[in-house]
Amino acid sequence: TLANGGAQKGARFFQAIEPKLIGVRFESTVEQGVGLVECAGGKVTGCDFVDMNSAGTGYGVSIGSGTHDVTVLGNTFRNCRHAWSLGGSRGFPSIARRITFEANHVYNSASGDAIDTHASCDDVSFLGNFIYDGEQGMNIECPNATVSNNTIYDSEIAAISIHNQTPRAANYIVTGNRIKRCGGTGISIG
Repeated sequence: TLANGGAQKGARFFQAIEPKLIGVRFESTVEQGVGLVECAGGKVTGCDFVDMNSAGTGYGVSIGSGTHDVTVLGNTFRNCRHAWSLGGSRGFPSIARRITFEANHVYNSASGDAIDTHASCDDVSFLGNFIYDGEQGMNIECPNATVSNNTIYDSEIAAISIHNQTPRAANYIVTGNRIKRCGGTGISIG
């Protein structure tokens, strides 16, 4: 258990090759539980992220510029502003790509989007996740994503919002998702 009690970051990897975090509990960090920037490969699995809900940040897992081939698998996120934030606003020196968010459970992201990707990422997969109670279940701004077999309950605005914020050509695969009690649009693409 890593109970940070107000620390900025729980764990941060910069230019790491194949970093792995398995079974760690992150609690009450101000900015992020785990950050990966310019990393090659890696996995975050079986971790708990609790009470990361500060305005403007509050990320469970944050994947920044240049990171590629990372899997975030089988984690639990409770009361995080964003369980997962991807790409950031810069995309310098390069964009994050080939990132998978799979079989995670996200609860109570009511102060933000449970999943938030920015334009500076590409080729992202959301597979078999359970999301309960967020402003939006997924806010996807990158041009290429697969959104498949997710369950999303009680989103305030939209369960899945997909809108390409780049000049790059877009390709989306959206299939097999289950949405219930959404306050606005179920799936919005455009």
